Amino acid sequence: MKDKSSDLYAVFTLENPVGYLKKARQNRDYFLFFALTVSYFEFYGYQILRMCHWDELPDDFKNDDRLTAYPIILQLDEQKVIKKKTSDKMKKINQKRNSIVHSKTDIHLKYEMDDDGRALMENAIEYVEILKNKYDSIQP
Repeated sequence: MKDKSSDLYAVFTLENPVGYLKKARQNRDYFLFFALTVSYFEFYGYQILRMCHWDELPDDFKNDDRLTAYPIILQLDEQKVIKKKTSDKMKKINQKRNSIVHSKTDIHLKYEMDDDGRALMENAIEYVEILKNKYDSIQP
């Protein structure tokens, strides 16, 4: 049986993440937008840390089997991959994602987004693009 995870890896990394985010925002699918954004933070952030900063990372980070966005964002900041201001905004984006994903109301929140949420979406697109560009630049 073929391992399908390699296919998923290729699609996830080779497709245009900013395009996916812009389409979700255009469709007002805020659930998808924030879920994808944080998934991109996790994927690109972890890969950058693994490929460029592994020796400097604390052992508890390297040995954690269930890394989430928050510790990855913290380490991106610690390793000076991103600036403190960017780290703080990425944490807010992660909090927004958590509030949407764990909401007890309409899961897609299709027609309601406050001004803060719209501003976070602009930041999210910018930060995903930054991480993807850093990731692409370290590929062999």
